[in-house]
Amino acid sequence: GDCANFNTKYPSCNGKDLAGLHNVEKELGNGNCNMDFAIEDCEYDGGDCCPYDIHKNVIFGDGKCDGGKYNTEGCLYDFGDCDSFNRDYPNCNLDDASLISESSAGIILGDSICDGGAYNSEECGFEYGDCVKGQIGGDVMLSGVRSPIENKINFEMWMSADNTKLLVQMPQTNAVGEYDLATKGKIAGHKYNSYTLTWVHDEGMDKERLQNEGSLVEFHSMAVSGDGSVIAVGSPNYDDDRFGRVTISDFWGLRNHQVLIGKEMGALFGAQVDLTGDGTRIAISSPYSNANGFSKSGKIQIFEKNEESSEELWTQVGNDILGKKKYDYIGRYYVKLNSSDGTRVYFST
Repeated sequence: GDCANFNTKYPSCNGKDLAGLHNVEKELGNGNCNMDFAIEDCEYDGGDCCPYDIHKNVIFGDGKCDGGKYNTEGCLYDFGDCDSFNRDYPNCNLDDASLISESSAGIILGDSICDGGAYNSEECGFEYGDCVKGQIGGDVMLSGVRSPIENKINFEMWMSADNTKLLVQMPQTNAVGEYDLATKGKIAGHKYNSYTLTWVHDEGMDKERLQNEGSLVEFHSMAVSGDGSVIAVGSPNYDDDRFGRVTISDFWGLRNHQVLIGKEMGALFGAQVDLTGDGTRIAISSPYSNANGFSKSGKIQIFEKNEESSEELWTQVGNDILGKKKYDYIGRYYVKLNSSDGTRVYFST
């Protein structure tokens, strides 16, 4: 009867087939992994070699190679699911702290999705072929961006100059990723985590996208400051009169979005926009402007952020830049400010 309690707790870890195991009651669940007991019958040394939350999980031994603590000797390399990976990449040090840390949890090796992290190395086969050599961070997975055309994904992406923030514009995309004309859509923000080596969706950076109020085909221009803290979205077809507008948002949430409205009907104010690196100046084109007396000669304006004003946050700097002849369309295809201080502007004609 000395082993009654033990056999109740570990009913399978006994019998003739396991007669070679010694000091069973002392070894199991003592806090130290003894690989002799790292078998299913002995519950992987009472959880010492493979924690219960892993070997009792439905994904343990499900045919997919799970990374992190699953892919360790004590867990029999995910109950054999990772045997081929370990055979192909024997130099991938599975005992490395970065590979068994929380940051590696949830990684599936060989599923064609690059999760990023410590497995994205040559020794580990760039996550068993999921990542491309030289890739920074994992794949950015978009939760179902859709468009009105079947099998076409409609979105645009911008990266901050310091390469740590990624912004994704998702027009007419509702909360579950479906195309919906009644939905304004949003601009989603992702940050690079240098510890986990992954791109992380930051819901705090998400901004609701302002939708057109007219019946014209919707199109937008967009610019991002160097550190990703300021974003400007031009909507030249915002209404049927095509005055146009530009919405400027602070991604850190210190201010609500600011809106600049075009003053000339049909000018397409906001067709192209650009910000300086620090986000304090913005260039905006109105390529269909007739301000110079010539049809569609175009116009470009520079605005500067005025932090001291509570009423007008953005004020124009200098005079309008006007096209020189009919159909000049200045700024129709691009307009760029020099990143440092916005004292020079370059544009198409």
